[in-house]
Amino acid sequence: MSPKTDADEFAEFYGATYERLIAFLLRSGSSRPDADDFAQEAMLSLLKVWPSATNRTAYVYKAAIRTLITERSRRRRDLALVVKMAKLRTFAAPEPQTEVREVLQALRTLKPEQRLVMALTVDGFRPTEIAALTARSPATVRSNLRLARENLVRKLVKTVE
Repeated sequence: MSPKTDADEFAEFYGATYERLIAFLLRSGSSRPDADDFAQEAMLSLLKVWPSATNRTAYVYKAAIRTLITERSRRRRDLALVVKMAKLRTFAAPEPQTEVREVLQALRTLKPEQRLVMALTVDGFRPTEIAALTARSPATVRSNLRLARENLVRKLVKTVE
């Protein structure tokens, strides 16, 4: 048997990581089509540095986070312009399952920093790892995580009542 090539290793990593990355992006407030786009961009970015990348999972998550933040900023500017010019409201398409829709809606109401920290936590990252990925202090990450949990409990308990 011949040794694995970089292409084989990347394909294996892609298969093992892609759906987890998509789930993380969905928990971060992305739609499925956007999550697919952001994950693809992150994977392409990783592929370009594949041989020299040391922590490939962290690299691809960080690339996805950067893409997500950049796209949100761009969309926020675009949306403000559209609303200002046309005074339109945008509505999110409903999710198929009630529980999933309610949880995703509750996540979308969190502040972006809290939503990001919660999504990374659900994906199995520890506060110190999240701090490294987001260039924040571990104390800030823990604080945002605590606030996110409190806010989610409040919002999800209201929907049950």
